[in-house]
Amino acid sequence: MQEGADIDRLANGHSEGEVPAITPATWDYITSRRIAGGYDRDYCYSELFRFDTEVLDRWLPEPGRLLDLGCGTGRHVVHFAERGFDVTGVDLSEHMLAAARRKLAERGCGATLVHGDITRLAELGLGRFDCAISMFSVLGMIYGAENRLRFLRSVLECLEDGGLFAFHVHNRWYNLRYRDGRQYLWRALRDRWRGRPEAFQKDVDGYHGIRRLSLYVFSAREVRKLVAGAGFRLQEVICLNAARNAELRGVARGMRCNGFLVACRGGRGQMP
Repeated sequence: MQEGADIDRLANGHSEGEVPAITPATWDYITSRRIAGGYDRDYCYSELFRFDTEVLDRWLPEPGRLLDLGCGTGRHVVHFAERGFDVTGVDLSEHMLAAARRKLAERGCGATLVHGDITRLAELGLGRFDCAISMFSVLGMIYGAENRLRFLRSVLECLEDGGLFAFHVHNRWYNLRYRDGRQYLWRALRDRWRGRPEAFQKDVDGYHGIRRLSLYVFSAREVRKLVAGAGFRLQEVICLNAARNAELRGVARGMRCNGFLVACRGGRGQMP
């Protein structure tokens, strides 16, 4: 465990005593050649992958400079490059980026792909963008409330005035639907009452064979607070239905939904 912590500090540039934004288990997941190799096959039937693209197309009707943070194998990089956007994708996995490069070559379109840590965005010197996205719960993979807030503030610094930032996160209260989920929530609430940091970090140990992997899951209230605390203005929150292929409507949807798609803007630009 000590060796993993040392690797994490080296990877993230953290000094002793700082909370690393990327845990050793998340590092193993992100940098795995095996997971990158099977990523598109494993998620090719995901309804969320279709729906979030439809939503992003609505939120981003006109081409501009787009920053994809945690771009993975490049599904949004390729899509928006084909739409005429000037796209820059950033990911910590060289294996994921290699897959994205192959897709771009196959589709005959271009984009800038950067191997880098999105939690240290200012150090990458990427310039400014009209819009940024961070999809498929990338935000939930960042450990520590201060690190997540710092990340959003760094995104804001990369955006032109009024630029849009869109992201996806999981909803912690969706766990009420399942026995194991209810047990997780009870433990999380107990830990929260006891003052434990990151009480809502959900254990997904064994996911894709990665030990000790976990993911932070949000409430709608927390999403709004985080966005405001980072200096963004909330534009829209879409509550996802159980299949994550449409918007959930009705009462208490913030409790019932299977995650959130969030759009927010920085600066003084007018919302559409």
